Amino acid sequence: MPPAEDIGTRKLAAIMFTDIKGFSRKMGENETVAMALLKAHDAMMNELVAKYDGKVIKSIGDSFMVDFSSAVNAVKCAIEAQEIFWYYNKGKSDLEKIEIRIGIHLGDVITDGHDIFGDGVNIASRIEAVTSPNRVCISQDIFNQVKNKMELETYSLGMMEFKNIAEPIEIYEILMSSIPELSKPSRLREEIHSLKKVEASTQQEAEEARRVEAAKRKIDAREQKAEKEKEQKIKQHLENAQLFFDAGKLDEAETEINEIFKIVAIHANAQILQLKIEEERFKRKEQNRLETLKEERRKAEERAQLVEQHLQRARISLGQNKYVDALAAVREVYPLDPHNDDAKELEERIREAERLRNELMEAEAQAARVRTGEPAPVSRPTRVKVRTIRQWETQQKRKKYLKFVGIAVGSIVVVYLSATVVYTEVRNLIVPRIASVVVLPLTVQPAESDTIDAGSALAALVTQELSRYKPLTVISYSTSSQLGNTAPDVARIGQELDVRYVVTGTVNMQSRLYRTTLNVVQTKDGEVVWSQSFDSNSLADPALRQQIVQEFVSLMGVELNVLEPVRLTRNQWSLEWYLRGMWKIEQPEKSRVADGIVDLRNATRSDSTFAQACATLGKGVIRHYKLSGESDLQLLREAHESSLQALKLDPTNVLAIQNLGTIFRYRQRWTDAENNLLVAYENHPGNAEVRRQLALLMLVKGNDSRALEYATEAHRLDPRNPESHEVLGVIAHLSQRYADASRSYEQAVRLGGDEFLLTTRYRFSAWHAEGVGARAIQAAEQILSQRTDDVRAYYWIGRAYQLAGQVQESMRFLESGQERAREIFDQQGDDPQARSYLALIYSRLGRFKEAEEEMSRALAATQGSGTMLYRQARMFWVQGKRAEALRALQSGVDAEFLLPEILNADFVFLMRESDYRRMVVPTPFRE
Repeated sequence: MPPAEDIGTRKLAAIMFTDIKGFSRKMGENETVAMALLKAHDAMMNELVAKYDGKVIKSIGDSFMVDFSSAVNAVKCAIEAQEIFWYYNKGKSDLEKIEIRIGIHLGDVITDGHDIFGDGVNIASRIEAVTSPNRVCISQDIFNQVKNKMELETYSLGMMEFKNIAEPIEIYEILMSSIPELSKPSRLREEIHSLKKVEASTQQEAEEARRVEAAKRKIDAREQKAEKEKEQKIKQHLENAQLFFDAGKLDEAETEINEIFKIVAIHANAQILQLKIEEERFKRKEQNRLETLKEERRKAEERAQLVEQHLQRARISLGQNKYVDALAAVREVYPLDPHNDDAKELEERIREAERLRNELMEAEAQAARVRTGEPAPVSRPTRVKVRTIRQWETQQKRKKYLKFVGIAVGSIVVVYLSATVVYTEVRNLIVPRIASVVVLPLTVQPAESDTIDAGSALAALVTQELSRYKPLTVISYSTSSQLGNTAPDVARIGQELDVRYVVTGTVNMQSRLYRTTLNVVQTKDGEVVWSQSFDSNSLADPALRQQIVQEFVSLMGVELNVLEPVRLTRNQWSLEWYLRGMWKIEQPEKSRVADGIVDLRNATRSDSTFAQACATLGKGVIRHYKLSGESDLQLLREAHESSLQALKLDPTNVLAIQNLGTIFRYRQRWTDAENNLLVAYENHPGNAEVRRQLALLMLVKGNDSRALEYATEAHRLDPRNPESHEVLGVIAHLSQRYADASRSYEQAVRLGGDEFLLTTRYRFSAWHAEGVGARAIQAAEQILSQRTDDVRAYYWIGRAYQLAGQVQESMRFLESGQERAREIFDQQGDDPQARSYLALIYSRLGRFKEAEEEMSRALAATQGSGTMLYRQARMFWVQGKRAEALRALQSGVDAEFLLPEILNADFVFLMRESDYRRMVVPTPFRE
């Protein structure tokens, strides 16, 4: 029952009536089409009425009666409605058109609950009844209200008399200059002659509205019954699916879900349950795999312990010059691990040390013979074949040693010098330097023949293959691709990247034949120490990549088993899409990453069995998710699906496992994330992204030192990737090293990182903590100039001024942000993000009660999301309510570990407390 004060209340209102031309005829011709038109009409009208602050009093059939408190708003609404329907009708048949009449009058009305009545209502209804289709007519009273308040062209239709209305009323037709056909008067003035005709039109429209309403109710009843039956079936299938799922019967649950999709194409709860089924399947498979892996790891650890014991014995024996015992200890390793690289390398050192000792003994004997005058025995010349870089370097050093031996023929001092050289040789052989290399994009010849940038593609593939070997340090392609291939300065590259070798080369394309020439250049002196050419019919040829890896590993003097190359595809179209996409998703720009995702989708469509393309698509979508602010969960779902598909096609695909680890980290499934990332780390030791993800995971667990180790390794492998610097910045930030954090964020921006995200997430906070609030103000002003419709921008600049002590400036921007938030609510309805920032604005303005009310609404709208819990904590902290802030902060951390919220500038003073780092560790890891 309506409140008593709403019954019989008089008010002045602008009343608008609308009606669709010939709707009864449309119903007679095609009821289905007519009802679809009516739904479209109702949706558009409801949206427009809300936009102009109107209130739909009633909707009967195809007619609307709307109450406006403003005559200007009523006229604006009417004109925009006619414009929208005019353009909607373009190119449509008469049956498909929505042509409406609109009449508006300003008069005294009486409210009765949700209804109104009175002469004002009657007059508006009669004006609408005589209005031409696609036109708007208004009364003299409306005209008087709006003529000086808006630009309006009208045409007087003259005085009209209406039944039961005491005096004639002048009616005006609005001329719409935006629509040429409606910018001139209609023929209505000529057609309206008498009161009788006006009343007939009114009665005709009322009767038509009643007929339409009756038909509409009948159809609605049928549709509601069918919809109810459909919903009942869906509900039953969903309940069955849930029961099967709870019982662990995944196949049966999926069958029930499929029945739902036969009824409706999209159903949120069914899709959620389907995703749970897929996740459970993967979880079971993953659990079995991890248990197997755990058992294998246990056995491997046992073997590794025994191997290490034997190797340690060998090293000790080597240090004591007991070469026979050392070799015997090494040989005990091979039954346990036939391909152990450390054992092979140690055996080589033992044999070389023994050989050098024998050479020293021979040198000493020769010196003794010189002293006594005894002739030297004749020996056969020795041939040396330089096969590896290590052997080549050893040969150069040995020449110096032999030179010293020659000098020894004339002097006994040679014994001491020779012994020194031999000692240096033995030391270098026992403790060798690990090979470090960067592969630059190859030059394509001739350039115009290249359709997929074959040089960049092949360099990326070779980098990918080499980075799978632990003894090699290989710079990531996301860094090396930025170095170019035109006259590279290898000395500068070596110094910047701390590498000993640079790989350059060319790809010569003749028809579909590729001749690849690779050169290995020493960064120390620019000398080319190796060069070789390879022929292949395809860049994806696994034999080509395997041959290159074999030659390179041999060249580095590292004895390793060459792994099977990553499987690609024989489908040339799919391969070209893949190579393009693989390169694009490594670029820092979001637009390039998005283009790469399109290419990779095309690759998977061209070859649905291409596992690496599916995995790379998943990686690209994850990058897009990051660059989009980590808020679009649909992207995470797509990445998850692509990675699962890759694992279905190839259960050993390391990139897909890496993707799942990243996705599980985002979804707070910490154990699953760590297990997958460690598997990826073990099988692809040169992967910088895995290290970055492990670093972020260690931060969740509060293990900052381990996080720094992983992040430092990632930076060593990928120093030109902005994400490497971002992760280092976050670690420094949490460790209260704010200047270091700022430098890392600055470098990330210089390398192409998203300046807006880095600034709003981390740099504001670091600047305030560092005491350089002026930089925060400058950045906030720039952001506001680009985002005047964003409530957050007003808050950021208001906060920056407030933290800098400039209260008046702060108040000005915060109050503008409050106004902008209200505009958003008026125009778009509820917006939880805007509402939460309005709460923060109120807090900084000292309006605590209003702030808490707004934050409560935001929390309710998002069902207490982790993000909103952090913002609630920020609100309480700004208000000085420490206990409430810490409780909300802990709830937020346990719900969702979000570094941008944990390091938010609102917590800049709290972050300085010694136990803040412990506060922001999730409860399961706190102990």
